[in-house]
Amino acid sequence: MKTEDSGKKLVCLFGSGISRKAGMPGTHEMSQELLSLREFHRTGVSVYRAGLLPKLGYFESPKEKANRLAITAIVAAVLELVRKELSERWATPPAPTYEDAYFLLDRLATAELGGLDDPLTVLGRRWLSRKVRTEVRSAGVDFSQLLHEATNCLSDLAWEMLDKPVGCTGYLEELVRALCNQVDRTELCIVTTNHDLVLERVFELLQIPYCDGFCQPDGSDVPLWRSGVFDTQADSVKLLKIHGSVDWFSLMPGEDWNFKRETARCLCGGLHRLPDGKYWRMRDFRPLILLGTYNKPDRYTAGMFAELFCRWRAALMNSRRLLISGFGFGDHAITRLIMNWAYTDRDRRMLVVSPSEPVAFPDSWNGELVENGILRMVKEKIEDVDWVEIASELDL
Repeated sequence: MKTEDSGKKLVCLFGSGISRKAGMPGTHEMSQELLSLREFHRTGVSVYRAGLLPKLGYFESPKEKANRLAITAIVAAVLELVRKELSERWATPPAPTYEDAYFLLDRLATAELGGLDDPLTVLGRRWLSRKVRTEVRSAGVDFSQLLHEATNCLSDLAWEMLDKPVGCTGYLEELVRALCNQVDRTELCIVTTNHDLVLERVFELLQIPYCDGFCQPDGSDVPLWRSGVFDTQADSVKLLKIHGSVDWFSLMPGEDWNFKRETARCLCGGLHRLPDGKYWRMRDFRPLILLGTYNKPDRYTAGMFAELFCRWRAALMNSRRLLISGFGFGDHAITRLIMNWAYTDRDRRMLVVSPSEPVAFPDSWNGELVENGILRMVKEKIEDVDWVEIASELDL
C-alpha cells in the first residue's frame, strides 16, 4: 500500500544496540550474566533478584536452596539444548542468548500446563524432566511449577538488569533532534524492541512531545493504556514499544482477583487511584515485557501487543523510508514484515546502521535488495554516524 505522501514519512526501528552508550547492557552482556548466574533469591512478592543476601540477617533455608539449585539445573539443561540446536544449524554457531533460553523455557512451561500439543515440545519436556530428576526430587516441588519458576526467574533477572538509571544520551539527542527537524513530527514513527527508558528520557530532555499509547485520565494518579491517543495526539512523535517496557504493569481492583484490569505506566508496587475513585493494586509484580525468540509472534496477536504490532505494520506500510539501528533481526515476525515491505515497491529505501552485519541478517538481502538500491548499510555505531549521511542514504 502506498499513499501520495508516503515519501514524507519515516519509520525508525531501534534495538538494544542504541542504548549501550547510555549505560544499558546489550544482549551479549546480559546473556553472559544471566546464563551463568547461580546466586539469586525470591522476594516477598515472589519476584526474583540477583544475590543471596538481600538484607542483613537473611539466611537461605534448605528448601529455598533446593529450589534455587533445581532452577539453576533447569536453565543449564535448556542451555545445553540451545547449544546443540545452534551447532547443528551453523558451521560456526553463535553463542546462545538468554532470549533463546527463555523461548525454550516458556515453550516447555506452556506444554507442561497443557497449553501446547506440539509433539516435539512434549518430547523436549520429557528429556528435560529426566535430565533434572535429582534436583526436582530434592526440591520437593512439581516439575511444572519449577519450569514456571525458572521462566519467571530469567525474566525477573533480565528486568533487573534493564531497570536502571539512564546514563549519557547526548548522541541520541542529536539524532532525535535531527529527525524532528528533517521530518514533521506527525510523519515520524519510532518503533523499538527495547524495554529500557532511554528513548523516553531523550524526548523529555529535548521537550519533544511523544505518544506511547498512555494518557492520564481525570481522577487517575498514573497514566493508563488508551490506544486511541495514537489518533488524537497527532502533533506528537509516535513511540511504539512493541516488546513492552520496564514501567508497564497490570493493575486490578483491591478486592479479590478478577478479570477486571488496567495497564498503567508506573513504578512497581503500591496502590494507584484510578478514574473510578478506587485504589487498584498490582495484578502481578512483573512488568509487561516480551522475551524470547520464536514465541513472540504468538504474543503479537493478543492484548496491547496486538495493537502495537498492528500500528507498527500500518506505519511501515505507509512509509517508503526505514532506518534500522541496534536491531539484530532475531525476531522473525519483524524480519518477515520488513521483507514484505521491502519487496513491495522498488522506490523504498532501508538503511541499516550497524558496526557489523547482524548475526541473523537474511543472506538473500545482500544480493537482491542491495542490487536494486533498496537496502543500504553503514557499518558504524549509530553514535558515530553523521545525520547528513543518514539523510543522504535514505534520499530524504
